[in-house]
Formats: sequence, C-alpha cells, structure tokens
Amino acid sequence: MTGSGKLIKKIFNTTSIGYEHLRRDVVCQDYSASYLDEERGIITVCDGHGGSIYLRSDKGSKFACESFIEVFKTIDKDITIDAFTPEFISQLKLKLICYWNDLVNNEFIINEDFEDIDENFIDNNLTPDEISKLSEGQLERIKQHKATLYGTTMLGCLVINDLLISVQLGDGLLVYIDKDEVMHVPFIDIDDNVANFTSSLCQEDAFEHIHIKVERLDNIKYVLVCTDGVVNSYQAYDKYLNNFAAPIVKILLNEENGEEIVKNFIEELGKEKGIGDDVSLGVMIIEDEITESTL
Repeated sequence: MTGSGKLIKKIFNTTSIGYEHLRRDVVCQDYSASYLDEERGIITVCDGHGGSIYLRSDKGSKFACESFIEVFKTIDKDITIDAFTPEFISQLKLKLICYWNDLVNNEFIINEDFEDIDENFIDNNLTPDEISKLSEGQLERIKQHKATLYGTTMLGCLVINDLLISVQLGDGLLVYIDKDEVMHVPFIDIDDNVANFTSSLCQEDAFEHIHIKVERLDNIKYVLVCTDGVVNSYQAYDKYLNNFAAPIVKILLNEENGEEIVKNFIEELGKEKGIGDDVSLGVMIIEDEITESTL
C-alpha cells in the first residue's frame, strides 16, 4: 500500500551478467534491488562502469542500490508534493551521495598515519596485477579521488502517498506507462551522457548530475527502470519502447507466471541475445485501491 488511493500490485527486480563479461571472465557490474512495505515501493538499478580504472565498480553499483533504498525508506509516509522544495531535493541528493561514499570509504584499507594515506593507498587496496595494468596517470587519479574505483550510475524510483519520485544519474532508462498504454520517459532529454561518457556517483561534481523528478501518480500504472545494457540491445529508444517495454507490460498483465517469464527473458538477454553487456530491470505495477465504497 502506498497512500490513500493506490496499491502496488507487483514489484520486482532482476539482473543478468552479459555474455561478453562471461567470455572475458569479468564479474557482473550491474546490481538491482527493490523494496516494498505498507507505505512505499522502491525499485533501483545501477550499472558499475567496469573498465581499467573502475576496478571495484561491481561493489559500487551494489552500494548505490543500497544507498537508494536506505535513503528513500526515510521519506515520511505522509509526504506531499509541496514538501519537495529545491532545498529538500538538494538534501536528498546529498544524502544519496554521502550514503554511497560512506559505504565506499568503509571498504578502504588505509595506513593509520594520515600523512601516508595517499602514499600507501594504492598498495593497500589494489593487487600487484591490477597496479601493473594502470598508467601513472590513472594511479594518480585514484590517489586523488579514491571513490573512482567504485564508479557507477544510479537509477530508480519511489512510490509513496500517491507520488512518484524518479531519480537518474548516468545512463539507463525510466519509463512510465499509463492506463491508456501511453509511454512516458521522464529524463530522455538530459544531456549528461554523450560521446560514450556517462555521469557517475564517483565524480566530485556528482551532485550536479543527479536528476530528481516528483509528480503525482495520477494514471500511471507501470514503471520500468533498466540499465543501458537493456536499452542498447534495441539500438534506439522507440524500438526499446515498442519491442521491450510494451511487450513486458502485456506479459505481466496477461500471464499468470509473467514475472518468471520476464526474469527468464532478462537472463537470456544478458547471456545470449543482447549486446553482451550486463542487464538489469526493475518493475512496479500500480493499481487503484479497492475500497468498501466501490464494492
């Protein structure tokens, strides 16, 4: 239950490693999570960057999902849209960043002598093989900003008290589908992710790249959130919407074992059918609450 007029009928998440990562014996960089109680529903998917310098981004994406859920579990169940002032939204951004950084910092092994932290950080936290594959510039970048090792995107939404709060940092896609099966993409026009570069929680200016949108649920019936491995498998947004998002909704609506079918498809998309990247999907199905007066 999420307020006076809406119920969350179903909520789930699923992640699959990509076949290119299997081929190269690389750990899955994606992570997804969901949370449901009587007051709220939360779904989130996060995509660790991988690559030579982001050596712990599989943990970074896990920490990002944990941060997302823990921060949005603290939102008051009776919150109204008027509470989401610019100052309140800024506080949410800071909480997301700080929570993630705390989880990352707890992973670091550092010398107790503060003056030697930068000098010893690399040797304490990276294996000799990892160090040998990094350039001097990359090693210096890690020393200067240690969270770089854990770089990840963050994407997700909260449904509470007939409100939908959506968050995006980096690539991936959020889609709302209303009762007339019209699809809406809230962040399609953001320009942070261009020329094969995506915004990241590990950036020192991550605050500037977190986008938060708050709106009333109204006629929204489905929310899908996915990492870019899913979207890129369809080459274009319109193909993704028509050939993935719409069929997923129909399966969940019409098939008794729809969730299992969707999870199996995501597994196949990652390991066999997609572009070889990891793939993650979060789903929330919302329906009008049935009250005694409507029986």
